[in-house]
Amino acid sequence: MNKKELREILTLHQKWLNGDEDGKQANLVGANLKGTNLEWANLEEANLKEANLEWANLIGTILCDCKFENTRISYRGKTAVVNIVVQE
Repeated sequence: MNKKELREILTLHQKWLNGDEDGKQANLVGANLKGTNLEWANLEEANLKEANLEWANLIGTILCDCKFENTRISYRGKTAVVNIVVQE
């Protein structure tokens, strides 16, 4: 996924969160976002199943109610595989 594609996904996701009919929930299943700058992005309710967020900049990123299943996240050089699934 390149920066332009990610920017489009994030833009559509924000519209979806705002109730805009042109919006679309972010589906980042299996996305390789390693090292990506997601600072202050709103990923609320995004599907991050099996995504790779190692070394991604998540400062200020909103991750409320995201679907994490086998999602890789690193913090201070340590990598963790996160499995949190929000039940509907």
